[in-house]
Amino acid sequence: MAAICYRWTTNAALELLLVKTKDRRWTFPKGHVEKGESEPEAAAREAGEEAGAIGPVDPEPVATYIYPKYKKNGSLDSRDEVRAYLMRIEAVERTEEIWRKPDWFKPKAARERLARKQESWYTEQIERVVDAVIARLTR
Repeated sequence: MAAICYRWTTNAALELLLVKTKDRRWTFPKGHVEKGESEPEAAAREAGEEAGAIGPVDPEPVATYIYPKYKKNGSLDSRDEVRAYLMRIEAVERTEEIWRKPDWFKPKAARERLARKQESWYTEQIERVVDAVIARLTR
């Protein structure tokens, strides 16, 4: 499960919050669901842990995608199905995981960052996810 963290700037531009993985790839804050926790609650927790993000999470996923997991040597290990939940950011606090370097990007730049060092099948999925986010938030 992932949190697609977003905000609207003062000039009404949409921005998405991304974080870095251990191998320096950009991603949405994501992780696992802990016992007794709903997926939206897990999305909020992961966004808080990885990016210091605080805000409400939509109860229904905006998209589902497959995320590649890599071995230490850089080869593909497995692919995980991820349900992505929108999270409207009200505040960002300092996170203990400062190595994740959370940063805001307009959708086009977010697509580019998310596609770096990735295979084409993943890039296509990320484009679909970002398009779904834009469609949901601008209807």
